[in-house]
Amino acid sequence: MIAKPSNATIVRPAATHPIYATEYANPEEIMPAVIRDYLIGSGFSAMYSNFANVRVGATHPFAVLLYQEITGTKLDLDVFPSITVNDSDDSETDQFLSSNLQQAMFGQEEIAAIAGLAGAGELLIASANLAALQTAVASGAAIATSKLTIISGHTIDINIWADNKKVTRVLYDLVKHAIKENMDSLRTSGIDITGPVGGRPSGDVNLDFGSMLFGANVTVQATIITDHYTFDLPVGTITTIDTNPTFLEV
Repeated sequence: MIAKPSNATIVRPAATHPIYATEYANPEEIMPAVIRDYLIGSGFSAMYSNFANVRVGATHPFAVLLYQEITGTKLDLDVFPSITVNDSDDSETDQFLSSNLQQAMFGQEEIAAIAGLAGAGELLIASANLAALQTAVASGAAIATSKLTIISGHTIDINIWADNKKVTRVLYDLVKHAIKENMDSLRTSGIDITGPVGGRPSGDVNLDFGSMLFGANVTVQATIITDHYTFDLPVGTITTIDTNPTFLEV
């Protein structure tokens, strides 16, 4: 007898391929909105009308000016005052590396919650994949689901630059208070502040762009907890097998 082992593999139908979804909590998107709202509530633009248009975002103004230099564009110093949120460090918490996997069966109620998270922008999942999940549970069936919770420590740097030293210092204080005032809402958004909010209120100076710029930095330590989901769609009854035989001669 000649043994002919096969290197063939069993491939499940594309329609039942596992579906993945990941929670999303990006400080560079969440925290600028918090800071902008606080600046409005503080009346900063009325108190410092000459510096009313504070640019708050995730792109550093120096990057914008350097790009303008490289492309030969006239430097636009209207990017100041500027507050830039930078999620500069991410390290997963060691003690939880392998202990946060849960198994469950998801039905209509759980998939509706998943759809709510996706609609709120808090979960990354393709619309076609979400529709497939909703179709799978529409008849009352349940989907085998694995949920992995990832706990990470983050260092968030908030850089402040202006061409007026006093304005830089005022913005430094306002940013600190904005974070402290909104700790509960940030926690609800997935960003849990875990340490003192402090930093460097003054001392940074930049002369590279034809103007004296004064800098400050607020540092925030935070824990970000996100869940990753794997949905194992039911295969159902196998009625046909498509073969593609490839054999190795022995």
